[in-house]
Amino acid sequence: MMFILGLFMASFLNVVAERTVRCEKWFCGRSYCPSCKHTLAWYDLIPVLSYLLLGGKCRYCKERIPIRYPLSEIVLGIAFYMASRYTHGVYTAFVLFGISVAYISALTDIYDGTIYDAFTLPFAFLFIALRAFFSVTFLFDGLFGMMAGFLVPYVIVRATKMAGEGDITFLTFLGAFLGLNRLIIAVPLSFVIAGIVVTVLLVMGKANMKSHVPLVPFLFAGTVWSFYL
Repeated sequence: MMFILGLFMASFLNVVAERTVRCEKWFCGRSYCPSCKHTLAWYDLIPVLSYLLLGGKCRYCKERIPIRYPLSEIVLGIAFYMASRYTHGVYTAFVLFGISVAYISALTDIYDGTIYDAFTLPFAFLFIALRAFFSVTFLFDGLFGMMAGFLVPYVIVRATKMAGEGDITFLTFLGAFLGLNRLIIAVPLSFVIAGIVVTVLLVMGKANMKSHVPLVPFLFAGTVWSFYL
């Protein structure tokens, strides 16, 4: 059930991410084919299934649908399933909400290399407020996580220029969502995953030492895996 929920949430969040990078209003207007601009029917928008039934092509103009759509839907479906296996009750809703917010920034980082403050800073403070409803300990874990998520990458960015300011705001949000205890698990895990993926890309000749590799998708992966540890 959680896997299916993740598929549909991913389908919606893909619309939010793509319309954001195109500077369109994501909260109004029906979905359309980016090639022929034809409005899509509801049966064209069933996650993964519609892609398979259409043979990966638009029903109207026959332009190929990017494989990233069904793949990204499956990714969030798996993320929802994994997170729900190791959380319970209201905390599960808290975690799934946080994963969904992180997922939007992962998408925009992939699509145009931008992390939008609208999907990070406001949600950082929102998650701190939500933590207050659980316990004082949970609240302070989030506050310390938020401070660490801001200060550590801020110092690194200022000293090395190896990351962007969007990474700072995303890690600020991530610290508020995960809390300090889980943040110090998720971030190193993210770099391990990134190291493995980048090594594979280098070996395959798909990247070189000067290639730009978005960081947030790996932070998202580390976040999800951290709930297994």
